[in-house]
Amino acid sequence: MANIFVGLISNFFFWLSTYLIGYLITILLLLLLGVEKINKKIPQLLLELFILLVFVLPLIAIPFSQGRKLTNSLPITFFVLIIGGIIFLASIAIRITAQRQIKVFLSLKTKEKLVTTGIYKTIRNPLYLSNGLFSLGLSLLANSLYAFLFSILYSFLYLPIIFFEEKNLLEKYKDDYEKYKRETPWKLIPKII
Repeated sequence: MANIFVGLISNFFFWLSTYLIGYLITILLLLLLGVEKINKKIPQLLLELFILLVFVLPLIAIPFSQGRKLTNSLPITFFVLIIGGIIFLASIAIRITAQRQIKVFLSLKTKEKLVTTGIYKTIRNPLYLSNGLFSLGLSLLANSLYAFLFSILYSFLYLPIIFFEEKNLLEKYKDDYEKYKRETPWKLIPKII
């Protein structure tokens, strides 16, 4: 029984299917309810648990699941590890910066207001960028081909979620958000997307 469990949690396809099923549930909920109703109807603890089990756990487990290596050549592997480490650390720096800017801004204001300064002046979704870079960096650090391919899929699958969030932000902030979109055209990666 223990071997079956270990085999399951070390299987790339288990984690990929867990992620994709959770992603489809998320998109379905966004289509049916929208961001505001999800936040109002689903308890915060349940949302956080869902995010942890469906989005965070597979992201961390996939690089260490069984699968093919990106490279077997020692010099190339060392280079891949260095690049992976740099990307991984950059993802953490972006996340910390973005979260601090949100917290500082919200603590200064009593009324909820749109954050458009700092890193948010360059890209509209720095937290999603940091998630994609985290996934990419971890896949390179683990030298995992499957995790590398997953990190690309993981990053692009944020685009529909961004669409729903921006629709909600347009309803909430109206002209302010339109102006922000014009002044900060990049959703995830400056000069690219």
